[in-house]
Amino acid sequence: MLANVNGLRILNVPSGAADKYGKLMTKMLANNKARYKEVQSNQLKQIGAAMWVRQSNNKVVEILLINKTDAAMQVINFTGQFSNEFISMLK
Repeated sequence: MLANVNGLRILNVPSGAADKYGKLMTKMLANNKARYKEVQSNQLKQIGAAMWVRQSNNKVVEILLINKTDAAMQVINFTGQFSNEFISMLK
């Protein structure tokens, strides 16, 4: 997996700002719904997380993992070249 990663960003948002950043993320994804597609699974829903992907030429080039709880929010952003099979493994 690491060979496919070109970039990695991790954002930890404390509880006081989680709602604000959660709303900004939701707005950004809604404004870019032609570029980002949500990948849903029961496992992600059970832990309160969501995964969004951006594709180019049938390859996933960006993965956003978002986990928001009452206490905080974490966003992990991967960029690189990922296959759809790889995305299935993450779900």
